[in-house]
Amino acid sequence: MHEALEFLSRYKTDIWLAAFFGFLFYSMTPDSLPWRGFRYLRNKWAERSAKDLRKRIEQLEWYRNNLSSDKGLYLITLRLLLLLLTMISAGLLVLASTELAGRVIIQREGAGLASVAFAVAVVAGIQGVRYASLDSREKAAQMIGSLDKSIAKMKAKLPNA
Repeated sequence: MHEALEFLSRYKTDIWLAAFFGFLFYSMTPDSLPWRGFRYLRNKWAERSAKDLRKRIEQLEWYRNNLSSDKGLYLITLRLLLLLLTMISAGLLVLASTELAGRVIIQREGAGLASVAFAVAVVAGIQGVRYASLDSREKAAQMIGSLDKSIAKMKAKLPNA
């Protein structure tokens, strides 16, 4: 027991990093628990007013229509790839400009801006992997079925006008 506690205390940072990246890779699947929870919260938040509910239904229908065609999936993945490349370039540009200005490369302002750009690039990469993982009709149909259920539930909550 003492050896196990010693191991945990010695490699605490490594264990947290492994857990973080494990969760990150698990979250890359399109219908994983974190994304379903996030979608559920957005749907609940939209239920506050009929206007917000209609807007959310339109968003989900647009998303469903893009997932149902190969062209839509390719365009979403291309947009995310372009965002990823743009943010990496922006981060490198910020770091290079702080060095060219005669300052130390790790300035607070430059490092902060570059970190934000790189963080957006990481998120865009994760989203790109999520969409690219819908590589078969079965996976896309499963995701579309889930979206259809959400849309039907939300339409049932709309007041008849």
